[in-house]
Amino acid sequence: MLVLLIGIDMLSPDLYFIVSFHGLVGLRLLFAPTDQPPDWWRKLDMLVYIGFVILAAVIFQGPLQLFEWQ
Repeated sequence: MLVLLIGIDMLSPDLYFIVSFHGLVGLRLLFAPTDQPPDWWRKLDMLVYIGFVILAAVIFQGPLQLFEWQ
């Protein structure tokens, strides 16, 4: 993924985080335990929740930049 973003000359921290986070959420859904989740699963859940907060901040930056007075 990193090589692809560099290859198409679109590498930025925001875009890299968004693509990586979507991959993490997709893999988390794909490999979710069906029985009792292990202890490390709660740590992964916390990481995903923190990622959603960061993703919301990244997405919210766009509209804020539209309304800046210069």
